Amino acid sequence: MSDKDDKNDSSSGSGGGGKEGKVIVSNVSGSTAGSGSGDFHVYRNQRRKELTRLEKLEKGAIIDQENKEFQERREDKIKESEERTAKKSQKRKLKKQQRKHNEIRKKVEVELEKIKQKQNSSKDDDSKEASDKE
Repeated sequence: MSDKDDKNDSSSGSGGGGKEGKVIVSNVSGSTAGSGSGDFHVYRNQRRKELTRLEKLEKGAIIDQENKEFQERREDKIKESEERTAKKSQKRKLKKQQRKHNEIRKKVEVELEKIKQKQNSSKDDDSKEASDKE
């Protein structure tokens, strides 16, 4: 069989042609004895092609694994960063709230002092009036 015949035979089979993952095999050597010296070059080329294919697959698997690990590390760092940001934001909100409460507390204390002073001054006035009456 020639190369063209092998390609046609492997592509035309049950299941229809053009399926993904279908491997076209050309120059298939049988296991019979008496193969000629010219077959060695064919074998060597086939072996070289297969080794380069396997090498590409291994490199692709390594690259995919590295990309996966990188994405995991990236997601972890983003998550940690978001957590830190949320924590700091919460701290800022608490500080702002405490400042507001302190301001309100001071205003209330000032108002209480004014009320106490008014009460004391009115008591003093009352006591002065009482002493003046006597």
